[in-house]
Amino acid sequence: MMSPRSITFQIQTGRLKCCLILCGFLISSLVRGQGEVRELNTEEIAVLFADVVDRAEVIDAVGVQAETLWYASGHFETRWWSSNREGRVTGRWMARDSKRCVLISEPVPASAPGWRCGKILRESGGVYRSLNPDDSTHGLHQLSALPAELKPSLP
Repeated sequence: MMSPRSITFQIQTGRLKCCLILCGFLISSLVRGQGEVRELNTEEIAVLFADVVDRAEVIDAVGVQAETLWYASGHFETRWWSSNREGRVTGRWMARDSKRCVLISEPVPASAPGWRCGKILRESGGVYRSLNPDDSTHGLHQLSALPAELKPSLP
């Protein structure tokens, strides 16, 4: 026959096990939720890229890094570099049909002239993934507010 003390101990141990199992499910649900990738809509893209500095690792051009200034006015300026090359690109941008669209002005592109649109995905840790029109990955981006001294002054 078990003593009342050991019965109480078994009940408390059982309750503790249930609590630990429930906590484990809760924590794993939270962690899974943080790792979800979500496609941004048109309005989110327009707000997200208005007056920001974008530091990117260009995935479809191995070894290339870039810094882009995205202006709320719809213009952008990019400085890119790799171990043996560097360059600058300017143009216009807009959000349309749940995609970020860019039109390169300088240098004039030899291939794929005109607007190019791709989806923007929000990943965990404040990272954004931009996709090419064919849905392949273009780059991984970290955004920060555009410093006041870099914002164009209005007349």
